[in-house]
Amino acid sequence: MERLILVTFKRKQTLSVSKEYTPAERQAISLDVVDFIRKRTAKGKDKDNNPFKKYSDAYIKSDEFKIAGKNKNKVNLKLSGDMMSELDVLPSKNGEVAYGYEKGSQELGKVEGNTIDHGRDFFGIAKQDFKRIMARYPIKNREVSKGRAGLINILQDLSANEAREQALAMAAAGKVQIDVARELYREQYGKDLE
Repeated sequence: MERLILVTFKRKQTLSVSKEYTPAERQAISLDVVDFIRKRTAKGKDKDNNPFKKYSDAYIKSDEFKIAGKNKNKVNLKLSGDMMSELDVLPSKNGEVAYGYEKGSQELGKVEGNTIDHGRDFFGIAKQDFKRIMARYPIKNREVSKGRAGLINILQDLSANEAREQALAMAAAGKVQIDVARELYREQYGKDLE
């Protein structure tokens, strides 16, 4: 007799953090988590850093696969890019950060299909990866954490030139360490700050 297993998909993921973090810090941590998930997924790895399950032979032989120009040896869940671009920071309460998909997102079906039906669960983060992100926001050094969070939140809405000026100004004013400003600028814009 076959057993039916019911799996529910949650569009929102939450992770616990210290209640000492400000809303701006929680926002920045969430942005770092989303960025990490997008980059890891593009490398073809799931939430546990294991390679994604290969495409089925039937899918590889399909017209959809051929039209999309996919590579049977590179599973990175990217067809149009919409599924990853809609992954975003969601509202959270004190003591947590949240990310996922807005209610009604047209991408939810793809996310659910990949994570549940096809066994390619990208929609999470391993404990060790989250710990690495959290190490960038030390509770014991509030100025480092707040400076990093402030710069991340500013960089996401600026052009490269505006962001360069802002990052250098914040570093000169002592609001963020210069090495943190350089790292964040390089991550955001793919080039050196100076």
